[in-house]
Amino acid sequence: MLSHMERMLASLPDNAPPKLVMSVLPKLQAQNETIIALLREQNELLRGQRPIP
Repeated sequence: MLSHMERMLASLPDNAPPKLVMSVLPKLQAQNETIIALLREQNELLRGQRPIP
């Protein structure tokens, strides 16, 4: 199945929407992981500032 998808994508022109999406996905995933790490860090810092009841 995966090899079929690879062949199909290879046959598309460079500006075809599926090819464009596939080329952007790794960058978006890395960006999302960075954002999640920053949000987790921010969450920990905010929890540290909150007074204990």
